Amino acid sequence: MSQPRFGLPYFYVTWICALISGEDRCRWATWFKSRHSYTKVADEDFDSAGYNIVHKELLNRRADELKTAGWAVTTERQNQFKYRGKVAVIGGKPDIVAVDHAAQRVLISDAKTGVRMNKHIVQVMIYMAIWPRVHREVVGYDISGEVYYGDGVQIVISSGDLTSDNV
Repeated sequence: MSQPRFGLPYFYVTWICALISGEDRCRWATWFKSRHSYTKVADEDFDSAGYNIVHKELLNRRADELKTAGWAVTTERQNQFKYRGKVAVIGGKPDIVAVDHAAQRVLISDAKTGVRMNKHIVQVMIYMAIWPRVHREVVGYDISGEVYYGDGVQIVISSGDLTSDNV
């Protein structure tokens, strides 16, 4: 059962990535979620506990690498945000945000356990675009991103990849 949301529509970053990347064409589902609250129905065939273990190991490995390299690192719930715009609210939770204040750099990293998809890149790009709006202390910093896959492949996204055409 769903209940209408009141106020501005609310979008979670992961809901819109597949639409933006073209990997999903059902705009109605995203529209509905943005305007209604509902209880998620669990997929009985999905091994949630197994996925969480593998994802957490991958996330911790990358966070440890960044800490060893001298970055200040926050993970998951520490990175949760809601940004209120003029026509909607967008929320998200980057897996890793690493900051090097001396060099004025931010790296936003998202750990992925499955196959490579364009929506993963879009997800990180959205985080990159919103982060300085939510965290004013990093305005002017170079913000880069990466999608970090379980097989060790990293897709690097530079600040120059963000343009008004793709964000």
